[in-house]
Amino acid sequence: MNEFPFPPPESLGHLIERLYAWFTASGGHLVVIFVALLALLLWQNRRPVTPSQFILWTAVILMGAGILELNSLAQPLLIAMGLTGVACTTWRRLRADHPLSSIQTIGGLMMISCITFLTWAFHSVVSEAPTPSRRSVCKNNLKQIGLALHNYEFRYRHLPALASNEMTHPRSWRVELLPFIDHEPLRRRYRDDEDWNSPANTEIARETTARVYSCPSNPQPTDAERRFYSAYVAPDGPDTFLIRGRGRHMQEVFDGTSYTIAVMEGCGLEIVWTEPRDADLNEVPIGINLPGNEPGRSNGVMSSYHSGGAQYVMGDGAVRFLSSNTDPAVLKALLTATGGETVDIPGP
Repeated sequence: MNEFPFPPPESLGHLIERLYAWFTASGGHLVVIFVALLALLLWQNRRPVTPSQFILWTAVILMGAGILELNSLAQPLLIAMGLTGVACTTWRRLRADHPLSSIQTIGGLMMISCITFLTWAFHSVVSEAPTPSRRSVCKNNLKQIGLALHNYEFRYRHLPALASNEMTHPRSWRVELLPFIDHEPLRRRYRDDEDWNSPANTEIARETTARVYSCPSNPQPTDAERRFYSAYVAPDGPDTFLIRGRGRHMQEVFDGTSYTIAVMEGCGLEIVWTEPRDADLNEVPIGINLPGNEPGRSNGVMSSYHSGGAQYVMGDGAVRFLSSNTDPAVLKALLTATGGETVDIPGP
């Protein structure tokens, strides 16, 4: 019986992480930092000037300048608070007969904060690119895989084959594509004369350099042996884009490469990226994000941790998104290469 939904409900730890991310994104951490440092600044103005105060505010400036690698408004805020602390402490050191009042301290803070923020904002607009979302990173991974398939076909005049049980040591197409995704040294290290789960090849499966096969939305990207799961699998059947035992020629895709799925998300199948296994259409139901028999698994042919569906790359290299509510008949038609079906591809 299928009892476990996919994607599974968030664990407490993951929920806390999401709440912290929301708190940070909404600026809550900025309020905490500002109030804490302002209270410290006002309190220090009532204390005798000591060298430790200069050291403290210099440390605050260094943290804002990049030691903590903060990627938010916390950077200019820390720098502004640190500069204000240094300025106030220096003034009190030089003019002990004219100590700063609380109003003067806050006014100086506001002035330095405005100058620092405007400098930071101008630098951000000019030099920084926006950080891509997890779904965008996943989409880019699929684009790289689609391009690699075409480059492989251009070099060898056929597509890579799915692993066959007739091979002594079956290899995954993901291993074969390594030279075409800028990981040729990793491909040379893979032992073709050993099984995929041999000690030497197990080390390859733990390599973080092959993260193009991982989706950043997967909260559990490795198995118990620290081998990375592949977020991307190929449909495995007698009439799929990639077939077992031999490399299909692109001209054999009679349905058209624009109407045939080449590779798709399959996080719920929990396949190690070096494992010669894919979504066997004779074993897995046709569906997206179907429930599984244990947490973190899905019995569907497609599954992802993105909200509402999963992504896939067509034979022509185009990356698309399918809703979890897609008609299984439409999905089945997209999985075949010579079925002769007429398919209206659902929109995103």
